[in-house]
Amino acid sequence: RWDGEARLAAIVERLDDAVFETDGDGRWSFLGGGWTSLTGVAPGDRIGHDAAESVVAAERDAFRATLAAVLAGARPDVRCEVGCLTADGG
Repeated sequence: RWDGEARLAAIVERLDDAVFETDGDGRWSFLGGGWTSLTGVAPGDRIGHDAAESVVAAERDAFRATLAAVLAGARPDVRCEVGCLTADGG
């Protein structure tokens, strides 16, 4: 039998979506397994970095505004789709 946290972690690691968490300053604190398949970048290479740095320039300001609203408590969570930079810079 799995405990709830371990089961959730296993599910998140198998998702194709980039499930993530940031700290209170908007830096990546968790990146699920889908991150690498979508970007080609290992999660460990981005943890602690400004999350907006991973978003394509054209969508970066909107991403920052959405993230700021979540961090300020105006929104408890959010599902958003943004273009992320890949390992080759694309």
